[in-house]
Amino acid sequence: MGITLSLVGKVFGKLKVISYSGKNKHGKSVWKCLCDCGIEKDIRGNDLNSGKIKSCGCLKKDNAIVNKKTRCIKHLGERNNRLTIISECGKDTWGKVIWECQCDCGKHIKTTYSNFVNIFSCGCYSKEQASIRQKTHGQAGVTSEYNTWSSMKERCLNSNNPNYKRYGGRGITVCEKWLNFEGFFEDMGVKPTPKHTIDRINNDGNYEQSNCKWATRKEQANNRSSNRIISLNGYNKTVSQLCDALNLKRTNVSYRINKGNWSNKDAFEIDFKQEECLIF
Repeated sequence: MGITLSLVGKVFGKLKVISYSGKNKHGKSVWKCLCDCGIEKDIRGNDLNSGKIKSCGCLKKDNAIVNKKTRCIKHLGERNNRLTIISECGKDTWGKVIWECQCDCGKHIKTTYSNFVNIFSCGCYSKEQASIRQKTHGQAGVTSEYNTWSSMKERCLNSNNPNYKRYGGRGITVCEKWLNFEGFFEDMGVKPTPKHTIDRINNDGNYEQSNCKWATRKEQANNRSSNRIISLNGYNKTVSQLCDALNLKRTNVSYRINKGNWSNKDAFEIDFKQEECLIF
């Protein structure tokens, strides 16, 4: 059996050994110690000798308080954009320190330090920027006119746009004034109806005031470069335009011209009831 050397009277950190308490269930010597904070506690001798334990547990708490104060001193008053850290206010569910921050607008928010360094404000900055954009023309992302302008620029200027090949890819571009919505809206104004969209008078021309108008889908269809122009009684119009003017069904007239080899004059001027008589 080994001899247990007395530790009575010795000091280890904040602990002073006052008596021998015997051995624990593992056969290790245990000593009763008095901590500087006034608490008595039984501690294994080898933990005292190795320096593993230096207090009843209060030292760890004291260090945590010191670390917290050091951390507070380090970050307290720190400023990032519009936010200033004013106090520590606990931890989140993951153990991260939560800081209370004051924004220049006067609002207080609570956030972790990792979020603090990556945000600009309490949220007021984003609202201000949105308000500025809204005041600039009052229509961003809201009105049909703005969406038409945005789509027009995309298909002419963005090579990644699916429709670029038919517009920007053909050399069709947007005039300098219309690169800003204000200039576009000043020239084009409000759509006559929600069904109207922008139409280029010359299908190979650019988007500019002299070459654009608000038009319905049907009016735009008449402006396609692939349309067949019919000369009738001194007018040069598409089949659709002439059918609208004469109150005729376009599919019937198109069949006469394309499949029946009718002349333009007969295709439009012979009454359909009369045609039935001619056939039957």
